[in-house]
This record gives sequence, structure tokens and C-alpha cells, in this order.
Amino acid sequence: MNKISLKFSILLIFDVFSAMITYMFFKMTTTVMNNLPYFIISLAVTIIFLAITVISVVKKYINGDELYDVNIKILAVSCAIAILGSVFLYKHLTDFSFEKWQSNENLRPFIVTDLCELQYSSNNKKEEYKLNRYTREEVKELLSINSEKDISDKFIFKFEIPGYTLDEEEYRFIADTYFAYRGFDFKDYWIVVMYVEDLQTGQYRLSRVEVMPEGTHTYLL
Repeated sequence: MNKISLKFSILLIFDVFSAMITYMFFKMTTTVMNNLPYFIISLAVTIIFLAITVISVVKKYINGDELYDVNIKILAVSCAIAILGSVFLYKHLTDFSFEKWQSNENLRPFIVTDLCELQYSSNNKKEEYKLNRYTREEVKELLSINSEKDISDKFIFKFEIPGYTLDEEEYRFIADTYFAYRGFDFKDYWIVVMYVEDLQTGQYRLSRVEVMPEGTHTYLL
């Protein structure tokens, strides 16, 4: 492999992996808008790497260098390896599992989006991660990683029901909060699991699952 081939291979690998990281932050903004600045920074880095690659190629043409200076096969293989590697890495970093949630603190900011989206998806392969399959007690065992922080003065969640006509003697809304992780913005985040309780039977129906940063949050019903 000549020096020029190596240079372009490295650039292509950086292009693909920076694009993957950008997409990861984009996925995170669907649930945690506080990560939007990181998505923008990552996108800027991706654009810079792509620009360097394009400028390098154009420069070779301007200087009169021909394509034989660049081994097309090597570039294609490098790009394919980078794409496949980024796909597997992305799956590993973002796919939710209860084991990852309990054992890998660093992955929680990335896999929490998958957890929230799974609750409303038709993905039968991940049925085991849908919280409506479990009792409230089982959900607590699966999601609680720091019981001392599950209820904290830094995070307050409440329902607000303006003009709501549901018979409060039959149903009520209730939520459990679980500490999730310390974010890139140095804020703490909690998962909020919302239920509708049938007061006649004492059964709970899962309503929503959201992740929210520290502070006071009012959920309008």
C-alpha cells in the first residue's frame, strides 16, 4: 500500500466513523434534546473530514497526479470495512438490553433511546424489553441502578390534568422514576415510567416511558 492509498484509507475510515457518531447523537436527540449541541458538533466534524477527503482528491487532479497514485481497490476495501465496522459498533452501542443497562454505565446515554422507542414499536424480536410485560415491582428490579437517586430533590415529576373528565374514582395516573445516568452536559437524567391504575382491580397499564433531565417536569394529560 503506497502512502497516498494509506492516507485516503485513513480519511475514509474517519469519515464513516464520524458519520456513525453523528447519527448516534441524532438518535439521542429524539429523546434527550439536551444532546443537540453534541449532535451539531459531531456533524461539523463529519463535514470537516469529508471536506478534507474531497479537497485532497481535487488537489491531486490539480497537481496533475493520475488515479494510478491511488489504489481504488484498497480504498474500496477500507471503506467497506469502515462501514461494516461502524454498523456492528453502532448496534453494540445503541441496542438496549437489561444486562447492558445494569452493568455498563457508559452505554446508558445511548441505549436509553432504544428502550423508550421499543415501548411503542412492533418489533417482536425485542418483546422481552417491553415494560408492559412486567409488573411494577419487576420493572423496578430491571431498571433501578441507584435506589438512593431514584427519588431526588434534583428531579421532580408531576402530572397536570387540565379539564380532564376521567372518573378519578376508577382510574388514576401514577409514575415511577429511576435514575438513569450522568449526561454529557453534566446533568443527571431519570427514566419516568408512567402508568394508569385501575382502582377497581388494582392493576396497572403502562402509559408512557420517557427520559428527562434534572429539574421540575410537568406532564400534561
